[in-house]
Amino acid sequence: MTTGQVWVIVTDDLIVGNALAVARGLGGPVTALVVGSRQTADRLAPVVSQVRHLAIDQDTPAESCAAGLADLAAAEAPAAVVGNAGATSRALLGAVAARLGGPVLHHVTSAALKDGQISLVRTVGGGLAEVAEAVDVGQAVLAVRGGSDLGEAGATAPVAELAVTSSSAVRLTSAQSINHQAVELGSAKVVVGVGRGMKAQADVAMVRDLAERLGAELACSRPLAEGAEWFGHDRYIGVSGQTIAPDLYLAVGLSGQVQHLSGAHGAKLIIAINNDPDAPVMTNCDLAMVADLYQAVPALTAALGGASGVSESGGK
Repeated sequence: MTTGQVWVIVTDDLIVGNALAVARGLGGPVTALVVGSRQTADRLAPVVSQVRHLAIDQDTPAESCAAGLADLAAAEAPAAVVGNAGATSRALLGAVAARLGGPVLHHVTSAALKDGQISLVRTVGGGLAEVAEAVDVGQAVLAVRGGSDLGEAGATAPVAELAVTSSSAVRLTSAQSINHQAVELGSAKVVVGVGRGMKAQADVAMVRDLAERLGAELACSRPLAEGAEWFGHDRYIGVSGQTIAPDLYLAVGLSGQVQHLSGAHGAKLIIAINNDPDAPVMTNCDLAMVADLYQAVPALTAALGGASGVSESGGK
């Protein structure tokens, strides 16, 4: 029999604020199922009804617990299972959904219990539209984007240690930093994005200076994250990347293809800097500046009281 419990699966990535908000919307007690460190479990204890902690050693990826968590879900039948849209969480949610005989529903923004079913709203088409759907209680496995605000703290919930069998088929053999600082773009008020108009990786420093003067987070188009690897994957905006809704989005050297703009359409104000007046971004922004970014960006930075120099690859 399905219980009224709502699970939120959490790894050591604590960007689960939106997942917790969706879970709370279902009205039942929220249990955080933490696969990872005890520190993460303790951090969540004041914002949920219960924490169940599955400790894993440093050589055991969280994904190795997927089958065990799926079996636990089948045995305990929570009303819904929610997690963030990160790669590790998606693997765990996928295993649970397969065991329960349902799909993982992505990009969920809200959910509520109604007429014996879970009614939910999720975005489609890279955030260009919303759809309302219903799923049976007990088969709701929901993936939610990011969110750093965990909610208001209350009484500290108990933390129960959980024994779940993990697979030995996958072991961590090594880890190497790629020197990308993780970021949560979804909560940023100002975002500066760069695209392939940037000539060299060293020139990113020029745009970073401007972002710092604006108090902004730095983001990019997909090719600069997945192709050039100038940025971490959590910094690219688009259909398969981050969806943002800042007060200001400054697009620098971005052509503005629909795959990218669909991730930024929620911005209150979009300003574009591009030397091509016919670039798609120029007709999909609130203010367009037809200019060489290597001249415009230093000028803006200087006007805001910052440095104006760029690397030699930028020419000026």
